[in-house]
Amino acid sequence: MVTGLLKDARFQPAPVSNYSRCADATCRRAECEAEQRRWHAENPRLAREGLVTRAVLCDKPAPAPPCIAPLLFDGAFYRRSHAASRCARWADSDWPTDEPLIDRATQRPRPRGFWEVMRLLPNRTVWIHGDSIQIQLCAAARCSLIRDGVAPSPVVGVRTPLWDSLATRTGLNYGATTLPNGATLVCSGVGNLQADAVRQTLDHVDVAILNHGLHYHAEAAVRRMLGEAFGLLAAWRAADPTRRVPLWREASAQHFAGGSYTEHDQKRFGYEPCRCTALAEDSPKKLAKKANLNALALVEEQRLAARRRVELVPFFNLTAPRHDMHLAHYCSYDGQKTVGRCCDCTHFCYTPAFWDSAFGGLHRSVRRALARRPNVRG
Repeated sequence: MVTGLLKDARFQPAPVSNYSRCADATCRRAECEAEQRRWHAENPRLAREGLVTRAVLCDKPAPAPPCIAPLLFDGAFYRRSHAASRCARWADSDWPTDEPLIDRATQRPRPRGFWEVMRLLPNRTVWIHGDSIQIQLCAAARCSLIRDGVAPSPVVGVRTPLWDSLATRTGLNYGATTLPNGATLVCSGVGNLQADAVRQTLDHVDVAILNHGLHYHAEAAVRRMLGEAFGLLAAWRAADPTRRVPLWREASAQHFAGGSYTEHDQKRFGYEPCRCTALAEDSPKKLAKKANLNALALVEEQRLAARRRVELVPFFNLTAPRHDMHLAHYCSYDGQKTVGRCCDCTHFCYTPAFWDSAFGGLHRSVRRALARRPNVRG
């Protein structure tokens, strides 16, 4: 059940679940289990192999709500069958993850679909690249495009001679989606910054939305990486300032025992139940003083963005209060058969309300960046 959200009048759903009818956690969990059975019926390999790696997670420790995991998007985007695409068929209230912190009627900046961002960028190629949170951003963007009826379901990353050639040279795995206004969304992901691959790719895009950081576990390493990344973006923009738009998504919050991930958390993997904890402070500067590496990264990102004229996309404050929206004891990339082998306080359960708020911030950042371009042409 999603609380306090307005229905999208453009969306005509054929819902396959009834979370909106549930008044308590017991009902939500029962509906979650029913949806899980439907999902396994569509994906018999998961049931046959006995994997806990699932699209819908019903066994998070109470009182956590059921959770939509990234595996959903493997089915929604890459299977030939349209039956699995919840993006096309579910309204807001059909998604089981609670989102009590967002009200579409009052949120500022107001939540927006990703199509509203792409409408600002006709005939441009937009590149989303970075670590696994960026991959979640891309998956949410594609789901949003399906919900707005401007991308097919499932969305399949189109392979072209250009992107195939770049993939061979850079080692990155690109997926491109072309939209009705001539804009193209390209996504790729890798943990650490690979400067040469980024440099080669930037030559073929007009808008870059990048982020790295979660794979660096020392302040000096984060600072070096950010300095190099912002330098690449600044040089790229300077070569064609009328068209090129560099953006950097802010660091995301994590909710391990000490806030950001540490080697100590790796040793803690295996504890059950896994609990992701609320941050001790709500101010990034206060968190940075307590050696929260993600907050330290944000402070450095703010400094470099002003110096290098790279627009920041808000994300830290959006993720900071969401300690109960992580995958927790389930590890989506682990293929595990029993719970408790990992503690994921990094990746987020999916709900469209959360990502539409992220896209609202992105929309504002793109508008600011375009306003600073001299003689911008469509």
